[in-house]
Amino acid sequence: MEEQRKILLKQFEKNHIQVIHGTVCFKDAHHVDVLNLGKKTLYRVEGQYFLIATGSRPRNPNSVPFDNQKILDSTRLLSIDHLPKTLIVLGGGIIGSEYASFFAALGTR
Repeated sequence: MEEQRKILLKQFEKNHIQVIHGTVCFKDAHHVDVLNLGKKTLYRVEGQYFLIATGSRPRNPNSVPFDNQKILDSTRLLSIDHLPKTLIVLGGGIIGSEYASFFAALGTR
């Protein structure tokens, strides 16, 4: 997970994206205040659109024998060091659909 974070931060830097840590409070439809732990405003950010990305973690049912080699969840799949020849994606949500499309585009059956 730390490696993924480093990669994202490098991409942000490369694309001149500023990362601001804090709690956000909407002031109106086009402004948010970024607050510190003491609820003091550090920054006011203006934008036409705001994306709220809360993140998620995979739900791993106890009945599925995840082994980190052949049976992986969506997070562990990011750590593989090769392109699989075949892949079965269980789950038809957005993450499963994205992985299915991504690997199919790379030639995985």
